[in-house]
Amino acid sequence: MRDFYPRLIPVVTLIGEKAVKTREFRNPIYVGDPVNTTNLFSRFEVEELVILDISEYHETKPVSNQLLSEIIQSAFMPIAFGGGIKDFKRASELFSIGFDKIILRSKLLSGNLPHQVSDEYGAQAVTGCIDVRYKSDKSNQIEINGKWYDDAEARDLVISVEKTGIGELIVQDVEFEGSLSGLRHHKVLEWAIKNLSIPVVALGGCKSVIEASKFLLSSNCHSIAASTTFLFHQTRRAVLLNYPQAENWHKLLDQEEL
Repeated sequence: MRDFYPRLIPVVTLIGEKAVKTREFRNPIYVGDPVNTTNLFSRFEVEELVILDISEYHETKPVSNQLLSEIIQSAFMPIAFGGGIKDFKRASELFSIGFDKIILRSKLLSGNLPHQVSDEYGAQAVTGCIDVRYKSDKSNQIEINGKWYDDAEARDLVISVEKTGIGELIVQDVEFEGSLSGLRHHKVLEWAIKNLSIPVVALGGCKSVIEASKFLLSSNCHSIAASTTFLFHQTRRAVLLNYPQAENWHKLLDQEEL
């Protein structure tokens, strides 16, 4: 038995007022009403939920504060929210609504917003997110949050994120987002796990709970976040929310360690 069990975190993506699933953030498929989706995950007793609003990438009006309030009212677990957080005022609004964490991407590596939020609410309330892509024809080129870097620059950037004041880092493998292709051991994730003292969460490509348990132990990352795995039927592309019971998840991890 462990003293600590890594989290298995469902991710719900929003475009406007709808919960959707995308593939590399494109071709959204409607999966349901966000309030109902959150309520169902609450009933599954998930440890934590992540909600990402990607409306701005689809030129759609972002989710309203009214709907966000309804989402919070339907939840009985901690929820982190990311998307469109450009300043301290917006971050404060989200905490006032009831979110436990905010997730910063575009403002993670520029300005001092992470420090502002962590100084006011604590580092545990600020999660950073880096979106990662690799060039197939140039192995030493890595895209992080929309900008290309060579290996040395990328590594230095990853190591520096802890200095922003965040309490946790999500590393999202964008090329595998929504693919069910399996989590992969890639350079940026490995650099983060090896060099950062804050929790590192892998996101992108998870195809099953069993695979998540194996990947956690082989990678030494702190936790796994996944979307498609918990939104669709395992054998056919039909919406079916699911999540393992905590005791079954813990048993899987204990068995993998043997």
